[in-house]
Amino acid sequence: MTQIDVKPRVFKNYRLKIAAHNLEKHVSGVTFTPTTSIQTWKGGTPEAVFSDATSPTYACQLDYAQDWETPESLALFLMEHEGELIEGVEFHPLGPTGPHFTADLIIVPGQIGGSIDAYGTATVQLGVQGKPEFSPAAPAVPVLQRLDPATGSTAGGEPVVLTGHGFLGATAVKFDGADVEHQVLTDGTVVAVAPADAAGSVDVTVTTPAGTSAPASYTYA
Repeated sequence: MTQIDVKPRVFKNYRLKIAAHNLEKHVSGVTFTPTTSIQTWKGGTPEAVFSDATSPTYACQLDYAQDWETPESLALFLMEHEGELIEGVEFHPLGPTGPHFTADLIIVPGQIGGSIDAYGTATVQLGVQGKPEFSPAAPAVPVLQRLDPATGSTAGGEPVVLTGHGFLGATAVKFDGADVEHQVLTDGTVVAVAPADAAGSVDVTVTTPAGTSAPASYTYA
C-alpha cells in the first residue's frame, strides 16, 4: 500500500477575484461548503433497504469588513450586484502561486452596521451554481543556482553538474544557446556535457514545460 504524504497548511495569504476586482484584502475568511442528504427507501422485508446520497449543493461563505467608503469595496459590490450571477470567481487559498478554485456565484448582500466600539464586519452566504472547479498549482519555472565546475576547456566534453530546483521534466539544457546532452538526476540536479566553444563566459539555462531558468555563467579557458 502506498504511503501518501500530507501537507497541512495554515491559511495566511488568500487571493480572491470577483469579476475584475481583487478583493482578498476585504475578507478574513472564505469557505465553500457542500450540503447533501441521505435518502432511504424501505420495502416490505427487512433486507429491502436502500440508501443513497443526494447530489451536493454548495454555498460560499465570505467573512469580510464592512467598508462603505472605498469605491468598489466588497461590501458595496455585494449590495450593488444583488441577485447577479458572477462567473469565474477565483479563490486561491494558498496565495497567488498555489492551487485554486473557480466557481460561479450568485451575489447576496451582507449585513449593515453592528456593535459600537468594534470593527464593522459581516458574514454572507453566496449561492454557488454547480460546484467549484479545482486547478492544481502551476509548475514553477526552474531555478539554476550553481554549476560545478563553472569553468572548462574550450574543447568541451566535460560533465557539469547543474544545481537548483524545479528540474524534473527538463526538456533542454543550453550552453551559449546550443542544446547539450543532459540527464535529470533529481528535482535539484542535472548533469550536462559542456560542448566545445570559444574562450570566454557563456550563459547556461535549463528549460522545462514551465519555462526557462535565469542563466548561470560558464567560463571557457
